[in-house]
Amino acid sequence: MSVASWTDAVLAVVSLGGGAWLLLRDSASGRTAGLGLLLVGIAALVGTLRFAGQEQLAGAHAGLSGLAACVGLPTVAAGWATAVFAPHRAELARRYVFGVLLVVAAMVWWVALVRTVLGALAMLTVAVAAARALPRWAGALGALGAALTLGVGLLIGTEGDLLGFPRVGWFHLGLAGANLALAAGLAGVVEPTAPAEVA
Repeated sequence: MSVASWTDAVLAVVSLGGGAWLLLRDSASGRTAGLGLLLVGIAALVGTLRFAGQEQLAGAHAGLSGLAACVGLPTVAAGWATAVFAPHRAELARRYVFGVLLVVAAMVWWVALVRTVLGALAMLTVAVAAARALPRWAGALGALGAALTLGVGLLIGTEGDLLGFPRVGWFHLGLAGANLALAAGLAGVVEPTAPAEVA
């Protein structure tokens, strides 16, 4: 199995299991961010198969990766922002933010600069929300997740090697760590959804 494949598998497991599964069971803000991590995890799952030799998935992987950048990361940011600044508006924000982002993604997902700008703005939004988040450890995890995402996206990239290891591997592992920090931090910020009453 190639480095690109197994590291994308790590990203998929963390994003789907440690991120989406954890947050989709939570409050409305958590479900918003969980939806974003679900998109990232699906893209990584398809990437795992592609890099394992299923090259016919290259187009699907590119499209899903664009969707993860244009919709997934900003949706994670919307979850953080609503959890910290407007938890009572989280459900409404998820519907509108997700819908608007899908329209934007349909028009520009293939433009690398747009994906980079949307992802960077999303992580800056998380950093601002994390600075205001309580408890402080949760905010620190959010800030770490945002910094890792920005770092691997803007400084590492996916072409060539770094310290004898493919950059695409660093990219996937860095995003996996970032998504784990983003999910764990947000889980510490949001109020859990009350379980349904049993009659």
